[in-house]
Amino acid sequence: SYTPESTVREKENTQNDKPYYLLVLSAKTPEALQGKIHEMAGFLEKSQNSGAMDLAKISYTLMEGRHHFDCRCA
Repeated sequence: SYTPESTVREKENTQNDKPYYLLVLSAKTPEALQGKIHEMAGFLEKSQNSGAMDLAKISYTLMEGRHHFDCRCA
C-alpha cells in the first residue's frame, strides 16, 4: 500500500520527541555501578552542552546493546 512521504516523516519526527527516556545502567558491583552513574552523568552533561545528544538512541543502546549485570539502576 502507498503511504505519503509526509506521513512517514511525521512518524519519524514524533518517535524521538518523547518527554523522557529510560536509561538503564548495570555493573558487577555496587561500587562499579556508582562509577557508571557518574560517567553517564558526565557524558550527558557534556553531550547536552555540545548539542549532540540523542536520548532515544542512548536509551535503546543501554537496554538492547549491552549485557545486564546483577547491580542495576534506571
